[in-house]
Amino acid sequence: MVLTNAAYYENIRHTLSSTHKPDLIITDPIGYETADEEFVRTIENIGIVTNYSASLKFTNDGLDYIVDVLENYGINEVVSIKKEGQNPNTDEWVELYTSTLETIYNLENNELSVKINSGGFDKLFKARESEKLEIESTTTIDQITIPELATKDLTIDDREIFLTSTYEVSNNDDTAYMYNYTDDKGNERGSSVCVPLLIKSKSHENAQNPYPNTKIGDRFSDGTNEMMFFANSKLRSVLNMDLSISFTPDVIRNENTDFSRFWLRVAIYKNGTDYDYDREIVIWYADNISTYDEIAQTFNVNEVLNLKSGESASLQFSQLLKGGSGTRSRLEINCRDINVEMILTESSTFATTSTKAITLHDLGERLSQLITGKSNRFKASILGRTELGYSQDGEFAYLSAYSGHWLRNFGLADELYKKFTTSFKDYTQTLQSVLNVHVGFQSINNQDLIIAEDFEYFFNPNIVIVLPIPLANVKKHTAEDFVFSSVELGYEKGGEVEGIMGLDEPNGKANWVSNITAIKNPYSSISKYIAGVYDEEKQRRYQREDYPTLDTDRDTDIFIKDCKDVSGVLTERLWNDDFAAAPTGIFSPETAKNLRLSPANNLRRRKSLLATPLKHYQNEYLSFGSSTANSAMTTQLIGKAAITENDNIINSDLGNRLFEPYYIEGEHVVSNELMTQLKGFTNINGVDVPNFYCKVEFTIEGDTTVRHGYIMSVKPDGAGTWKFIEAAFEPVPVYK
Repeated sequence: MVLTNAAYYENIRHTLSSTHKPDLIITDPIGYETADEEFVRTIENIGIVTNYSASLKFTNDGLDYIVDVLENYGINEVVSIKKEGQNPNTDEWVELYTSTLETIYNLENNELSVKINSGGFDKLFKARESEKLEIESTTTIDQITIPELATKDLTIDDREIFLTSTYEVSNNDDTAYMYNYTDDKGNERGSSVCVPLLIKSKSHENAQNPYPNTKIGDRFSDGTNEMMFFANSKLRSVLNMDLSISFTPDVIRNENTDFSRFWLRVAIYKNGTDYDYDREIVIWYADNISTYDEIAQTFNVNEVLNLKSGESASLQFSQLLKGGSGTRSRLEINCRDINVEMILTESSTFATTSTKAITLHDLGERLSQLITGKSNRFKASILGRTELGYSQDGEFAYLSAYSGHWLRNFGLADELYKKFTTSFKDYTQTLQSVLNVHVGFQSINNQDLIIAEDFEYFFNPNIVIVLPIPLANVKKHTAEDFVFSSVELGYEKGGEVEGIMGLDEPNGKANWVSNITAIKNPYSSISKYIAGVYDEEKQRRYQREDYPTLDTDRDTDIFIKDCKDVSGVLTERLWNDDFAAAPTGIFSPETAKNLRLSPANNLRRRKSLLATPLKHYQNEYLSFGSSTANSAMTTQLIGKAAITENDNIINSDLGNRLFEPYYIEGEHVVSNELMTQLKGFTNINGVDVPNFYCKVEFTIEGDTTVRHGYIMSVKPDGAGTWKFIEAAFEPVPVYK
């Protein structure tokens, strides 16, 4: 057996390489004995294997080589180091590792301290993952020209949404006062005052609080913004108004009037903020003072307010008097003890529109290209399509993204266009939050790749590595980072939608609480992109054609939509594409969208992880905590049990767990064969899976029990140290 561990070689040598200089065998750097690779991944970055190293100190020829490259060609240049050991039996030089050096160094006392890094895409993405990038740019970060962005057309049909706003009267403002007088010529005079409403709940963007006791002249006078309970409707609105109102009018003064009139009305104004009077809806009318003076009045009415774009509505008391000839006339009325319950509801629709969109696979490819300057380096079978060379369309092949401005049909040709901007970090966070898809970096056939796959891809159950001798000096301890006391899933934005009835929108943020109390370790995975269709619908209704200069708070946000392909055009997936029955607990289920992306359905996709510590608690619950959105919606995926967003999930329904909640650490020498396996791949069902992600079989000293685990870290140096997350002993009944 040939061993890579340097302790088993009589001679060691190091070679530096650069594209600018010939390879050079150098004086062995100080610290090389303990600077072997270490492969590490964590629960936060489960697919990323990072190589760490202690610093090497280069002297003499090694120092000169590195400094010459970096100072003459720049800090971005790559200097590689290859470490080899000479087999004492064959004199053959065996490669122990090849890696790159950090270009940040420290020179002191003629010793150049440099760390070894993993190199490749891992380093590049770590440096650039948070940078905001314009995906329509045709030059990369490094100023490499790339093709124009290719997008797909997406047809967005109407999502019928339910809007409701409620009003009451503040206890501090329950009066309304009017006063008019005429000269001695018998003229008519009048005035109107707004009913002092106070918003109790709001889902109409144009709903507002009128300012108490705001008055205008007679009934035909122009209004003011302060009088309106619904101001300047941007879209056509058909409001159903349920009004319950009581009040007591006190006629304080009625002098020398030929006649007077007093009434309650909804006044409608037009032309936006000009508030030009247009028409009225009379709720109650009286022209005989004796029928209402100091007499409590109560009315329960239902009216339909059909408001055009730019129209406003005000609930008002109005009075009119005609003075007697030859003398001054006065009418003074105060309404007291006003009590109101008013509800505005609307079933709101909007015409079909289209937008350009980019599938999440293509967005990952574009961001990778902008960061690396290289194409076809992003691979994700769950997002893949046959047209891209995948054997079949992935489960979420047409899950797509678009910006708020794309949604309104703005584009590069528009002067006020706000470009589609995002970061690779926000993109991968969304993949993880919504789909439980994680990212890893691989090198296949000397080509660096970005791999985005389901969580379980990174914990493949096939055994491809068997440790030939028992682990020594074993430690077993609780894997606290795999044990979760609570779960929070959903979307950073959405659910509580300003201007739209967010309580019907399911795609907000929700949390569940585990029965685990020994450890406080919350699991939180929140998407930066928006899946809330109500939020999208609000944005969609401000099309560029009608609102070319309007700014909204969602113009630069990124939306995602669960789509399908119909004859080359993206269309929205509805319940009958994926579910056994229409959803319940949601308004207009026939037009509901993004149902597969709800927090409860996102939870389904990570059950095997959440089940890790629950073997002994099968009859206890992952209990629903709270939600910012509609937690009453129930959906049933085909072949699955129905699930409600606020379900308490019995632990046994979480199904098969992948892990026992323990780490096992121990020593086992890393032979050349094992190192080859660690860096190698195994073709499993047509997919080249890194062996590092597959199950390892081993025993421990003093115990013949065969165990299995997934590698979390390996340090080949010295005795060789391994850290496993222990694989589950036996399956639990699968969730049906």
